[in-house]
Amino acid sequence: MQVHTTIENFPDSVYTVATLGTFDGVHLGHRKLLEQVRQSALEHGGQSVVITFDPPPRLFLQANSLDLRFLSTPKEKICLIESCDIDHLLMLPFDEAMASIDPETFVRSIFVDALKINAIILGYDHHFGKHGQGNIFTLKALAPTYGFAVEKLDAADFEGAVVSSTRIREAIAGGEIETANALLGRPYALRGLVVEGRKLGRTIGFPTANVQVNYPWKMIPANGVYAVQVRLGNEEFTGMCNIGFRPTVGGLGQTIEVFIFGFDRDIYGRKLAISFQKKTREEKKFPGLDALKEALYEDERIIRHYFSVLSV
Repeated sequence: MQVHTTIENFPDSVYTVATLGTFDGVHLGHRKLLEQVRQSALEHGGQSVVITFDPPPRLFLQANSLDLRFLSTPKEKICLIESCDIDHLLMLPFDEAMASIDPETFVRSIFVDALKINAIILGYDHHFGKHGQGNIFTLKALAPTYGFAVEKLDAADFEGAVVSSTRIREAIAGGEIETANALLGRPYALRGLVVEGRKLGRTIGFPTANVQVNYPWKMIPANGVYAVQVRLGNEEFTGMCNIGFRPTVGGLGQTIEVFIFGFDRDIYGRKLAISFQKKTREEKKFPGLDALKEALYEDERIIRHYFSVLSV
């Protein structure tokens, strides 16, 4: 997949099929849309194009909001879209100029003049252009003038409800990680650097890696203990992760701590990927370190059993 940050000199094709969206999380609904774009391009011997923005429009338009969170970082989004076998990703900067483009100018300047699209496939609820005034009906009205085909893809459905990034964010915020994973079609993951902590875990037999997520708008799962899979380079492990404020030991800020089963190496400064499988309990304040240690042994027993059942 070729990644572009400008519409200048975009490669021509005998047939270009495009789609447009934020694609936060690249969930099952997004994948359904991207597969349709890919298949349509293949049928016509052409190229598939995904158009998205960095930063996401909501982040630019609501810059002062303190509660904006996203399922994927820009780098994660690129990797996820690439995994869908798309030919081109156009990742345009979203700024004041982009926010002020009216829908028809957007269609003419980007879809027609720059990309020379033959067809566009859009999700059921996507809006574009100034104040989000453009939609599927705008495209259908402009299609005869500019000579492209328009197709609307219906929403993907899961257990009677629409698959959406909003629904997934709500599930993650509520600790319903298994629901979020089902809607994503994969385990939700955090990536970050291992940084030094207070090293209290070592004193009770549970040395943890403290992970710092450097994308400030990344959605962090609800506080609690989770069964996780951990990737370090090309190595994969299982373990348990605590997200929270460590009330038993007087923690002052939220941390992400991972105890990796069967692992005892210095990995400060290394990058970890944590894939969340199941929330096993809420964060609790224990009367002391001995009670905390007993709880951690029980957490380990439960989570090791969880993974042993999965592997059968």
